[in-house]
Amino acid sequence: VAAVLLAKVERAASFELTTADYPTVVRSLADYQSGAAPTRLLRRYDDDEERAIGGGTISELATKFKGGASKLVDKLVNKKAHEVQAAKKLKLYHIEDTLTSSNINKLVNQVKEFNSKNTIKVSLIGTLTTKYGDQAVATALVTAERSTKSSSIVEQIRTLRSEQLVRWKKDSKSVTGVSTLLNFGNNRDLGQKFQVLDDYVTLVKKSDETLLRALIKGVGGEEKLGSVLYAARTNSATMEKATKFENSLITKWEGEHQLPANVFQWLKLYENVDDAFSADNLNRFMKYVEKYNVNEPNNKKPVIELYTNAFGDAAVVNKLVSAMNDPATSTAVKKLQAQQVKGWIKNEKSVDDVLAMLKIDIKERSSIVNQKVDLLEQFVAVKGADQNVIKTLTDTVRGNRNLAKVLERTGATTLQKKQFAKWIDDKVTPENIMIKVFQTDHGQATAEQNKIAAKFMTFYKSRTSGN
Repeated sequence: VAAVLLAKVERAASFELTTADYPTVVRSLADYQSGAAPTRLLRRYDDDEERAIGGGTISELATKFKGGASKLVDKLVNKKAHEVQAAKKLKLYHIEDTLTSSNINKLVNQVKEFNSKNTIKVSLIGTLTTKYGDQAVATALVTAERSTKSSSIVEQIRTLRSEQLVRWKKDSKSVTGVSTLLNFGNNRDLGQKFQVLDDYVTLVKKSDETLLRALIKGVGGEEKLGSVLYAARTNSATMEKATKFENSLITKWEGEHQLPANVFQWLKLYENVDDAFSADNLNRFMKYVEKYNVNEPNNKKPVIELYTNAFGDAAVVNKLVSAMNDPATSTAVKKLQAQQVKGWIKNEKSVDDVLAMLKIDIKERSSIVNQKVDLLEQFVAVKGADQNVIKTLTDTVRGNRNLAKVLERTGATTLQKKQFAKWIDDKVTPENIMIKVFQTDHGQATAEQNKIAAKFMTFYKSRTSGN
C-alpha cells in the first residue's frame, strides 16, 4: 500500500484540477488570478456564429462578462471594506489572545451587532481573515480547538474552521493552492497546518495521494517532509495518516538504498529522544537498517552511533534499558545494546566511564538495575576490570548481599567471579558465607542464597587448590 501511494504521487501531473462542482468559467478566473495558465474553455460553435475577433457574438459576450465581473468586483471590494471596518470595531489584537475561550462568544455577539447596523453583512471568519490572513487564522483555530476544554466553545471553533474551508472551496482553491497559502516552508505550527490541509482534502474529496503531493511540493522535496510528519504524529487527529505517509517514504527510500543516516535525519528522529525510541519509530528504523545492510553489505555501520551522536551515551543507555522491558522493542534493543558495548570498547571507555553513564541506583526498579549491571557485565567480560569495580558496585547497591542477588539474577558470571574473589580476600569461606554475606544461617537460607553459596564453594575450591 505504501509503495502504491508514493508511486501514484510520483506519476501524478504537476497541476491539479479544482473541484468539479463549480462552473468552468469560475475555475478559469481563479487560475488566471493565481498566475496559473487558464484552461481553455471548450464550447460548441454553431454554423452561423461569428468566430472572428471583433465579431458581434464575442463582443456581446465580452460586454456581458465585463459587466458581471465589474459588479462582482464591486461587491467583493465593498465586503472587504466592511470587514476591515468590522475588524477595527472589534478591536482585535494578537490572534492567540483573540481566539481564547473567554473571547469567542464576545466576538460572535459583536459581529451580530455590527451586521444589525449595516446592509452589507460580514462574517466573523471573514473579519478575522482580513485582519490576520488565512494561514494565521487557520493554525490559530486548530491550536485553540486543541487547547479548549469547553464543548460549546469547541463547537464554535469548529464552525469557524469549517467556514474557512468552505470559503476556500468557493474560491476554487486547489489543494496545492491551500498548501502554498499555509506556507509549509515556515516551520511554525506544522502539525496544525497538516491538519488544516488534510481537512480541506476531505472537504473537496481528493485523495491521500493529492495531499502527499501537495505536502512534498509545499516543503520543497520529500527529504524535507519529515518535520511536517513529525509534528503531525504528535496529534491523535493526524497521527495515523502521518505514519502512513512516513511508511510510504521509507518504502521508496528502501528501493533507492538511501543511507540510514539520511533516513534518520529525514524522519527527524534526532529531534526528541522519547519519540526516537518509541516502539513504532525504533522498530521501523531498525527494520530499514537491516534491509539496507542486506542490500549494501559493504557499507554497514553501527546504527547506535546515530542515536548517541544525537542524544549522548547516557541518555541512550537509559532509553534502551527502559525499552528493554517492552516486548515490542526488546529485540531491537538487544541489537543496539550489543553495538553500544562494542562502541565503548572501540572508543576505549574505562569501567569508570561506563559506570558514570549507567548511573546504577538501587532505588530504581530491580529490572532496571539488573539490566544496567548486565550491560556492565558485557563490557567487563571483554574489556576486563580490576577489583575496584566490585567495591564500587557494592557501595552502589548497598552491600554484598544485594550485589550478590543482582549478579545472580542477571547471570553476570564475570562480575560474580570478581565478587567471589573479593570475598576470599575478605576471609569469606564456604563455612561462614551465610553469616558474613547473608546474615543468616544455613537452616534459614533461601533457595537463591544456597545457589550462590554452592557457586562460591566451587570457585573457592578452584582458587584454594591452586587450579
